[in-house]
Amino acid sequence: MESIFPEENWVLCLELQKYFTKDMPQSLTQIFIHLIFATKKRQPRITPKIEDRLFSYIGTICSEMGASPIQVGGYRNHVHVLFLMPKYVTLVELVKKIKATSSI
Repeated sequence: MESIFPEENWVLCLELQKYFTKDMPQSLTQIFIHLIFATKKRQPRITPKIEDRLFSYIGTICSEMGASPIQVGGYRNHVHVLFLMPKYVTLVELVKKIKATSSI
C-alpha cells in the first residue's frame, strides 16, 4: 500500500496509516480523538514513578470502553490520549470514565 503521509512527518503517522485505507466504504466511520486534560489545579501530580502505570491504565480503560488507544502519554500536570472513537459509546461517557477512574 502506498503511504498517504509525507515522509518527513514523524513516526506517529506510520502508526496512524494502518487505520486508513484509500477506498473506505461509506458505512465506515473513523473518528480520531486527541484528548488532553490537566491534573487538578495543574499541580505536578504525575511523577516518573507512576506515569507508566497510569498511562497503561488509561489505555486499558479506553479498550474496555470499546475505543482503540493509539498513544497515551503526558507530563507532570497533563495527559494526552489519542484514540479511535468507538461506535456505541459517546465521547462524554468515555472522557468521564477515563477522568474518574484515573484521578490521582
